[in-house]
Amino acid sequence: MKQGDIIFTASNVYYGWAIFDLTISQAEIKVHSHLSGDTDMWQTFGQQLQSFPQHAAARIIFESQLENYLLLEAYCYDAMGHTALRVVTDNKAEDPHRRRSEFSLPAEVASLNHLGRLLANWQVADNTVILWQAQTS
Repeated sequence: MKQGDIIFTASNVYYGWAIFDLTISQAEIKVHSHLSGDTDMWQTFGQQLQSFPQHAAARIIFESQLENYLLLEAYCYDAMGHTALRVVTDNKAEDPHRRRSEFSLPAEVASLNHLGRLLANWQVADNTVILWQAQTS
């Protein structure tokens, strides 16, 4: 069952650098985050996700604090090994323009491992969009 999705889009790819836009959706929640960085900035997070989880307290974190704040955190939420991806976004603006969101996408281990394969193998210059769906049974 689909629990939500993330669309990763890369643009302005130039000399190993790109602008990344993420659109993250779950039911009635939809957030957008914008960041820039090396075209391989997702590889380590992707590689770690491929073997997630190593144990019941495992957590894998991607965090960017450049233009906007973005946190993606894969974690186990019970002793049965159920997993989810926590999403935190913050535009870091001053009030009253500040927008911060925090929620989790429940996802099977296999679904998070699949996200890991997508990110670890992402050749941004050849394919500018990745769509990942958080799946549970």
